[in-house]
Amino acid sequence: IVRTYPDPEIHVVAHSEGTVVALLGLIEGFRAGAPWADRVRGLMTLGSPIDKHLVLWPPLFAVDAPAGERARKVVWHNYYDFGDPVGFELDGARAWMRRRGWDRVFDFPAAHDHGFSRYPFPG
Repeated sequence: IVRTYPDPEIHVVAHSEGTVVALLGLIEGFRAGAPWADRVRGLMTLGSPIDKHLVLWPPLFAVDAPAGERARKVVWHNYYDFGDPVGFELDGARAWMRRRGWDRVFDFPAAHDHGFSRYPFPG
């Protein structure tokens, strides 16, 4: 994308397990100083199991963010259905970001976690 388009703004949209793959790819890109990483402006996750991966496979996420503040943080919004058995709000991801310094890279406050219901649930 960076080679083809001058000054692109990259927005990543991922669903379910793809959200984990996308986050790990972004982490690697930022840590490696990949030229495209500075062009990433947004991350949208839908039905994400990232919090479960943080608990089940902590070594995957045992990486600190690069030092220093980014000029422009990646704005992250997460969407989850209250009836989804896998994807929930990502409060664990926010705690991980604070511990590892990734809150210097991602703008992901609790207000960016959007739960919704497609169907009424009894009780």
